[in-house]
Amino acid sequence: MRLIDRDIGSLVSGDLEISAETANALRSAYAGIASDEEMTRAIEAVRSARESHQWFACDCRADENIYPLIAPAYLTSAKTYYLRRLIGPKRPLHAVSCPFFRERPEPGLGRDRGAPSSARPPDGFFSVIDHEAARKVAGGSDQLRSITSVRQYTPPPLARQLWRLMRLARLNHLPPVQSSAPPSISAEFSRLRAAAENVLVSKGVPLARVLGTHPEAYTSNRLFAQIRQVQRASSNEAPLQGFLALFARSASQETIHGAEGADIQLEGGVATAPGISLVDDGPFLILAVIGDRAGQGGLAALRAYAQPIYSATQFMPVMTTLGRSLVKSLNSIRWSLAKRRSDLRISLEMPLFALETSGGPVRPDIMVEVSSTITGEVRTTFLFVEAQYEDASIAAHLRDSVGPVFSVLPADLEDEDAFKRRLKSALLF
Repeated sequence: MRLIDRDIGSLVSGDLEISAETANALRSAYAGIASDEEMTRAIEAVRSARESHQWFACDCRADENIYPLIAPAYLTSAKTYYLRRLIGPKRPLHAVSCPFFRERPEPGLGRDRGAPSSARPPDGFFSVIDHEAARKVAGGSDQLRSITSVRQYTPPPLARQLWRLMRLARLNHLPPVQSSAPPSISAEFSRLRAAAENVLVSKGVPLARVLGTHPEAYTSNRLFAQIRQVQRASSNEAPLQGFLALFARSASQETIHGAEGADIQLEGGVATAPGISLVDDGPFLILAVIGDRAGQGGLAALRAYAQPIYSATQFMPVMTTLGRSLVKSLNSIRWSLAKRRSDLRISLEMPLFALETSGGPVRPDIMVEVSSTITGEVRTTFLFVEAQYEDASIAAHLRDSVGPVFSVLPADLEDEDAFKRRLKSALLF
């Protein structure tokens, strides 16, 4: 493994080769199996590389003269270093046997490895049928809580896997308008399919091989054939399953109303978050799991989860219709400020899992990062929708834990101009 200058982005003569001990410590830390000595070594290596503006070039495919890249990063809210794989359509994948091949469920090298976290998405393979069966047997609950105690919703495993995929595809992130490409539905699905190459449904099988992203893949039975082909070639005993990710304007209890009038019937039902109407609160990005019909033979879409998104061309997840209005207001502010203050870069991110903070896990509805190319200053503001922090101690606790906090109530959007002025004032330096 080597250190390379991130401004160059490829191996050149004179790049620094790190010791085998440090390379092994980085791999063990990423996989969550490092000893205390290895963890100390890994954190120091990540800190040093980050301060030196360097990336790690992994040698897992050195025999092919291919070196996948890993970026050192720091998660301010959790005060921890972590390793971020640099992935994308034009970047090489790690070897299947390399720990960096698989997405790490949660960033961070320096936390207590034995502590449970409600923020953690499903571990292991991208498999829903296994998770749901285990839940029925154990009778357990993977409730996602925030320290504000306003979210008591227990998301089903299918929802959590969809969020995992959306986060990996960076669909929950809108970059600064100065570096944004024109939004399109094809670009969003391209990002989703690229992310699906980097998670496994079973040993050695990328999700992309059993994932359809258009109703025709399902109605033509082409996706069924792909799923069965993968199962025949697999030596493991994983349940037969595949997935269908679709854009939909609406859905009903047992039907996905897909693009171009194509409807997908489900054996089970379509779930969504509490308070969301499948008819009125679209558009949605819907993930359906495909498996054997119980006692009937043959494959079918068993059940689905509908995630409300910002628009047909930007799959930014929103948890409420108020959240969609908030993203619209933020986008308006971003574009107007970009015309007046070219030095400001404003990006949005909707955290799909809770962030670890000094006060425990908390999931803001939106994080807004504002940076200046002139001063270099970066500021992150955390927005909470429909949360009333009447108790000053709660608001103070949130500010101490995560930084500047901006709460949004439904009444705020009744006077949109006044709300935008207040929000703009909170975001600017």
